[in-house]
Amino acid sequence: KGGEEELIGSEARVLEDFEGKGHVRLMGERWNARSDRPLIQGQRVRVARIDGLTVEVEPLEGDR
Repeated sequence: KGGEEELIGSEARVLEDFEGKGHVRLMGERWNARSDRPLIQGQRVRVARIDGLTVEVEPLEGDR
């Protein structure tokens, strides 16, 4: 495990518009992502949780 905890709080970028489930670019890699809110391509988000190979993300304040 180990490395997962340090990803919490990291910034990622949304790869395509999505609601619920989609993908983000995190540390140069494509990750499955989940969000309660609709996100748009290119939006910056913060990693809130990691669930296996899926990151739960939330929008960064001031970035839409």
